[in-house]
Amino acid sequence: MKRHLFIIVFATLCFSVTAQQVPENIKRHFTNSFNVFTDIVLKTPDNYNSRAINQGFSLSASYVIPFAKSNFSVAIGGGVSFHNLYSDALPKDALPESLQSEEWGDGFYFATIDSLSSSLSYKKNKLSLTYVDVPVELQYCSKGGFKFSVGLKLSFLVDSFSKYKGTDFLYGTDETVKYKKYDLDNLSSFQLGPIVKVGWKWFHAYANYSFISMYDATAGNVINPISVGISFTPGY
Repeated sequence: MKRHLFIIVFATLCFSVTAQQVPENIKRHFTNSFNVFTDIVLKTPDNYNSRAINQGFSLSASYVIPFAKSNFSVAIGGGVSFHNLYSDALPKDALPESLQSEEWGDGFYFATIDSLSSSLSYKKNKLSLTYVDVPVELQYCSKGGFKFSVGLKLSFLVDSFSKYKGTDFLYGTDETVKYKKYDLDNLSSFQLGPIVKVGWKWFHAYANYSFISMYDATAGNVINPISVGISFTPGY
């Protein structure tokens, strides 16, 4: 959470300082977006069962270039997104060596929490991934306020961690503990996929998909979610 807050504050300060130095005729072409979404996991690796709701959010700023006096424009932006993937499994690098299974060899894998010990219980288990986003969109805006946009979003992974809250699986005690493992292995360094928004004035339905698995696709470790939610965009 502290890393997330730092990234948000840093991005907000950079945008604020930059905006103060931009001439008014250029500043009018800027717009901001705040998106709230859930990641629906379409493909998963073995021993990984995803929760139905995987809430996340993103922030972005875009520069809108209109096509003459038409209803069409192009928006080029930048932002940051935070994804939380809840499941019943832990990645290999979040496990101590004593709990890593020899039957999987040296390769990467997920292990269900139940397979570590039948006596374990947990309240939270998730992967948190933070990306810097670069979206490019073709937008349509009618005079009545109807808006539609479609484009591509390229995202670069900047932070990752696994968070577990439940029975102590490291030392086998009955205590409820919290574990975090930062800088996880075998994650794809970037994402690329289509982005679609449709709505009225400042309120939109939002969807984004990545052609690239969040995890390295070797050995069946494929996680391809589609992000679906709502977007609040003041105007463009």
